[in-house]
Formats: sequence, C-alpha cells, structure tokens
Amino acid sequence: MKLKQKIYFIILIVLSISCSKKDDANNEAVLSNESDILTFQVLNHQEGQATINATNKTISVQVNLGAPINQLVATFSISAGASVTVNGIPQVSSVTANNFTSPVVYTILAEDGVTESSWTVTITERAASTESNINAFEILNYQENQANIDETNKTIVVDVTFGSPINQLIATFLISTGASININGVEQESGVTLNDFTNPVVYKVVAEDGVSETDWTITVNMLSEPYFSVATLVSDYPGNDGISVDSEDNIFVNSNGFVNQWNGTKIYKVTPDGNVSLFKDNLPSWPVGSIFDSNENLYVTGWNAPGIITKISHDGTSSEVFYSGIGEPSGLEIDNDENIYVMEPPTNKMFKIDQTGLKTEFASGGTFNKASGVTFDKINEVFYVTNWNDGVISKVNMNGTIIPFLNLPIGNLGPIIIVDDYLYTTSYNGHAVFRININTLEFDKIGTGAVGNNDGYGEEATFRAPLGVAMSNDKSKIYVSEVAPSGNGRLRVITFNN
Repeated sequence: MKLKQKIYFIILIVLSISCSKKDDANNEAVLSNESDILTFQVLNHQEGQATINATNKTISVQVNLGAPINQLVATFSISAGASVTVNGIPQVSSVTANNFTSPVVYTILAEDGVTESSWTVTITERAASTESNINAFEILNYQENQANIDETNKTIVVDVTFGSPINQLIATFLISTGASININGVEQESGVTLNDFTNPVVYKVVAEDGVSETDWTITVNMLSEPYFSVATLVSDYPGNDGISVDSEDNIFVNSNGFVNQWNGTKIYKVTPDGNVSLFKDNLPSWPVGSIFDSNENLYVTGWNAPGIITKISHDGTSSEVFYSGIGEPSGLEIDNDENIYVMEPPTNKMFKIDQTGLKTEFASGGTFNKASGVTFDKINEVFYVTNWNDGVISKVNMNGTIIPFLNLPIGNLGPIIIVDDYLYTTSYNGHAVFRININTLEFDKIGTGAVGNNDGYGEEATFRAPLGVAMSNDKSKIYVSEVAPSGNGRLRVITFNN
C-alpha cells in the first residue's frame, strides 16, 4: 500500500511540472513582425507632405530649392519595437543625417528580430520657379487707395495723397517666391529703399531660376489738392465765440471767458496775418452773436446780461445799448433794410428790431429747438436758423414763416453764415464744421469729428468745440473760433481750393 502511494505521489509531481512548463509557454509574449515606416519628414526643408506608399515600401519627399540634400536629417516613426538602419548604421529620428543625393534604403527590422523590410526614400529638390511677378505693392504712409496691379500689361498704378514727397517714397512689395527685384541694377528692399516716383519707375523682377525676368512699370499719381485745408491763425488767445469780419478783413472775435465759465466781457481784433489786440472791454457778460451794419458799427449780444444788444463804433471808441430786454440773446443778423434780427433760444423766438429800437416778434415755434444761429440770404431774402438742441436747420421767409430745411446728423449747431450757394455752420460737441449746398441739400463735414487741433488737408483736420464762423471778403476763407487745449481760444482758417 505504501508503495502505491509513493508511485501516485511521483506521478502527481511529474504532471505538475509538465503543466507548469505549458503555462510558461502559453504566457510568453508574441513579438511583432511589423516592419513599417509610419511617418517621415525632413527637418527644416520639406515642402508639403511626404508621400508614403506602404504597398511598394517607398517614400517621396520634396525639399526647398537649395536645401543641403547631401546632409539632411529626417524625423520618422516606425512599427512598435522595430529598429531601423541605413547600410547597417542605426538611425535615430531627428538626429542622424544622410546623403539623399540618390535614393536611400531604410531597413526596418521587426520586433521579432526576424522580419525585415526595405523602404526606399527618394528626396528631390523643388525646381527653380520661373515666375517673376509683383503680387502686392504699396507706398508707405502716403497711399490713398489699393494699388491697381495689371498682371497682363505688367503695370502698377498707385495714388498718393496731395503733398506727398513723391521724389522720395518707400514701397513695400511682395514678389514671386525666390525672385529678386532691382531698379537699374540697384537691389530693392521692401519697406526700406527710397525711390523718386516723379516719373514712372521700372522694377525688374528676376525669377528664382535666374533666367526668367519681367519689367514692371510703376506709376505713382499724386491726388489733386483737396477742396479745403485747415490752418491755425492764432493758437492760444481769449477769443472763442462769435466772429464778424470788417471791410478790411480784420476778424472780431468775442470772448465768452475761460471755458465753462461763460463770463467774458471782451472782443478781440485779429488782423488777417494773425496779430491780436483788444478791441473792446467791459461789455455785458458773455458776448455771443455779432454783426456789422453798412456803416461798420458792430452789434453784439450779451447772453448773461438782461437781454442787452450793444452797438459799438468801428474804431471801438464808443458804444451804446442798442436794445435791452431779450432773454439770453444769441445769434444776430441784419437784412437789406438794416433791420436787426436776434435769436432768443430759451423761448425759440426770433425778434426783429428796426433802427428806431422797435422790437417785434418775427418768428417762433415750428422746427425751432433752442434756435441760436441765424444768417440772411440777401439775394433770395430768406433766413436760415440753426438749432442747438438738434441738427435741424430751418428756413424763415420774410413773412416769418418757418420752413423745415435740413436735418444734419449732429446737433449743438452754433452760428451760421451763407457764402454764395453754401451755408456754413459749426457743431460745438460734434467738433466739426458743415458746408451745405442750399440747392441740392448735399453737405460735407469739415474735420474728422474727433476732438483735436490738427491742421491739414481734407480729412486730416480736427477741431475742438468750434463756435464762431465768418467769411473773408473775397469768400476764399472761412474763419472758425474754437476752444484751445488751455481753455482759451484758437482761431482757425478754412481755405477752399475750388
């Protein structure tokens, strides 16, 4: 019995060892036999994507012209666990350099150490371009519109602002890939090289292949002078409100006091060349509107005074109260019969005062909305009145009938004048001057509308709270009073070129 037990025990041990060996064999990992290149790229020089043909085991790559094809470094990924060699030399992705002058064979040995495949990598240099185009062209700082590039005739036309230094302009440009560009053999650098564009300039573009070339003719046109320009006649002085001009083109500017105080009592005289002197002092507080009669007596309203209109002799030596009793009188005008017209903004009324001092209500209500500025068309015998509270301009006939005329997009309209077929009015908070054709109702805004004191042509000009407006006797200039940065006043001149 004991012998049988021993035999059974030995058999169990043998069976146990046998099963253990089978389990070890079953648990042993199966090594991969894959030997592929999954991705391939040439560092720094590749153009486009590599073409990988897994069936034929080929890879094609194009690199840029001039790439060092005899010492290129590739980045790649291969099958898991595999290794790669070229002519027996192990390859490290992004490290190993190879000479690709001829196709290079990468040998991929699979993880199983048995399976291997050969991948042929062919790298070609991109052919030199024969294109010799100018694809974009711009004149720095002065160009007005997009350049007109005619690819058929190989011409480019550019418009620049009036006053541009056309004899020393800098161009920025884009040309065909790899091409070079010169003028009479002088190499051109975009954004750097100065050239004289007084006459058309020929740019020669040489293609990347060094053989193909094209002449491009660049014509730069200076735009005609804008129809107006703005200049500063007096930069900082107390004049900052209503304006009138006498027969000698002297400009008389009211001073409403330092900005936001509105307690001025002075009128300043400015000569056409900008010399400033005090014309009259101790006037009723806050002189606003002003107008000369045919004898060059100056009438001035005092806003803060109890409705006083002061009459001042042309030499400023004498003055008298012409009328008293209008609430916060503003704009003044005179008709062909020397009757004085004055605006009373708080009541939206317009009064007529004859030379005997007789006052009558001339017009009221209607489209008036804190109506403040007034001018008289002596030819058509009609008044134009501006509103402070909105952008409305009303027309008033000699019967006192108010007729809606125009609604400007900006309010706070101040004084208004008429010059031939045009009205001019200021917008205090709109920081601009409007020119309006009375026949077509078309209007232009002079000034960008941004707060500033920039002089210049056309849209370069800016104003700062313009108020008074008047014209020179020859009608070539419009004078505008405004608030200076200091809080005093500035006197600007708008000159028209058409």
